[in-house]
Amino acid sequence: RVREDSQGTYVEGIKEEVVLSPGHALSFIAAGEEHRHVGSNNFNLLSSRSHTIFTLMIESSAHGDQYDGVIFSQLNLIDLAGSES
Repeated sequence: RVREDSQGTYVEGIKEEVVLSPGHALSFIAAGEEHRHVGSNNFNLLSSRSHTIFTLMIESSAHGDQYDGVIFSQLNLIDLAGSES
């Protein structure tokens, strides 16, 4: 559930995991797929009945004397459940 408090909007029960490889990240996507709610309708046998939010946060830095900072990037992938009404 999406909630709001004095500090802003957040997703209740959300987890943040550290991954060190693309395969490890894909394992979390697969786990999320297993928890998705689906149902059938006139248009689709496996219609999504739940929203999915996958946020990838990347922290990167260069080694050596040329660059001394850290770059933070964020990619949000959002799949909203359909509405057939």
